[in-house]
Amino acid sequence: MVRVTTRWLTIGVSIALFCSFGVTQETTRKTISLTSIVEALEKVQIGAHPQVSYPVIREYQLFAANDSSANSDVVAEVDFRPPASKDYRIQKSLGSKRGQQVVRRVLEHEVGAASNSNRARTALTRDNYVGV
Repeated sequence: MVRVTTRWLTIGVSIALFCSFGVTQETTRKTISLTSIVEALEKVQIGAHPQVSYPVIREYQLFAANDSSANSDVVAEVDFRPPASKDYRIQKSLGSKRGQQVVRRVLEHEVGAASNSNRARTALTRDNYVGV
């Protein structure tokens, strides 16, 4: 009889401990505001950008629709200056002048997209996310 009582007592204490553990877990949940999430993302975003500029050399080869050889070969140096600055310089252009015009147009679009005015619309900032 003492064994049975001890066993039931042990089971009862175990159940009570497990239930109290579950209640403790439930009461420690904390909600985080959207503002604090966005603030944390802004801090990470600021720290994620490298602070040094770096150049990239790109080679563009442009082909006509029915031709297997390149009509134009353009080499451009693109300078990135994080977080939102980009510039380019055409180093070499062979073949059709149209190829150089197309590459300039593509690179001008990239430079425009890297500007602060365009970046502000897509950045993780409080203005873009809080109140949405």
